[in-house]
Amino acid sequence: MKETKCPLCREKKKTVYCIARDNQNHDNEFNEFIIAECIGCGFLYLNPVPQPDEIALFYPKYYWIGEKRKFIEKISPSLFSASYEKAKYVTKYKKQGSILDVGCAEGFFLKHMKMQGWDVTGIDFSEQAISYGKKHLGLELYVGEVVKLERKIKRKFDVITLWATLEHVYDPLETVEAAKKLLTEDGILIYAVPNMGSIQAKIFGKYWLHLDVPRHLCFFTPETARLLCDKTGLTIKEMSYQSIEHNPGGWIYSFLYCLRDIKRKIKGQGRKEQDSGNHDSDQSDIVNDKQKETAPLSIPKKIFYWFVDNGMVMLFVPITRIEALLKRGGTITVIAEKKRNM
Repeated sequence: MKETKCPLCREKKKTVYCIARDNQNHDNEFNEFIIAECIGCGFLYLNPVPQPDEIALFYPKYYWIGEKRKFIEKISPSLFSASYEKAKYVTKYKKQGSILDVGCAEGFFLKHMKMQGWDVTGIDFSEQAISYGKKHLGLELYVGEVVKLERKIKRKFDVITLWATLEHVYDPLETVEAAKKLLTEDGILIYAVPNMGSIQAKIFGKYWLHLDVPRHLCFFTPETARLLCDKTGLTIKEMSYQSIEHNPGGWIYSFLYCLRDIKRKIKGQGRKEQDSGNHDSDQSDIVNDKQKETAPLSIPKKIFYWFVDNGMVMLFVPITRIEALLKRGGTITVIAEKKRNM
C-alpha cells in the first residue's frame, strides 16, 4: 500500500471521505480501505492504494470470465441485453466504422458489434479473458494497457469505449489521453463509471456494491466526470445515468451487503454473550464460520442467487429509470468528442 496524489489534479492534500470494506472478501478482518476526497478538485480516490503487484491478489480468479448470459437477456434481449444497451449509445452517433473497447473482458460487446458489421478490436489486462475471446469469439484482442497499444497497432478508431474501466486504473488522465490519441478526428469516446453522486450510493454508503474496494481505485461524480473531459481536451456531447447492466444490481446487492453485516454483528454479539470471553471457543467458532463460507453453495442458496441475478432485476428496472431521469442514477455514461480548434 502506498500514499498517492489525486489522480486528476495531483494535489497532495485530502480528507477522508469514508472507510469502505472489501465486500467480496468480507470474512477478512483486515479489509478496510480509505476513500479520500481531494482538497483541490473534489475527486474521490483510494488512498493509500495497493501497488500493481498487490492489486491482483484482490481479484477473484474468474473476475472477468465465466459469467453466463442472464436468463432475462435470453427472453428479452431488446430490453435487457447489456451489449444492446451499449450499442445504442454508439450507433446514436456512429452507424458504422471501427471500434476499440478498452477493458473489453471476454469481448461479448465486441462480438455483438461485429455481428452488426463493425470492425472491432479490444484490449484488457486479463490474459484469461483475452484468451477466451480469441478462442471462442474469434476477436482481435490484446493483453495490456491502452497506453501501450499504439506501439502494437498503427491505426485509429471511429469509436473508443471504456465500459466500467476507468474506476480500475491508477491514472484515468493518462488512460483517456492514450485513448484519445487512437481516436479519429471526428471520432467518439464513450466511458461509463459508477456514480458516487447517485441516490443508491448516498443511501448505502460503505455498503454500496459499486464501491468495490480495492479493485476500484477511482470514484466519479458528474462534476469530476466533466473535469476529466476538460483536462483531456474532450467536449461532452451527452451524459446518461441509466444502465440496465449495473444499476439494478447496485440496489439489490447493496441491500444484501447491509443485511449480511447486520447478521454478522448479531452473530458476533451472541457469541460474546455465550462464551463470556472464552478465547479458545472464539477461535474455534471463527474457523468453523470460515469453513462454512468457503463451502460449496447449497441448492437453496443457488436458487436464491439465481433469482437475485435474474428475477429481481426486473423489479428494480422502474426504480433505475426514475433515478436516471433525476440524473442521480448509479452509473454515469459520458459520450464525448475531441475539442474543435476555433
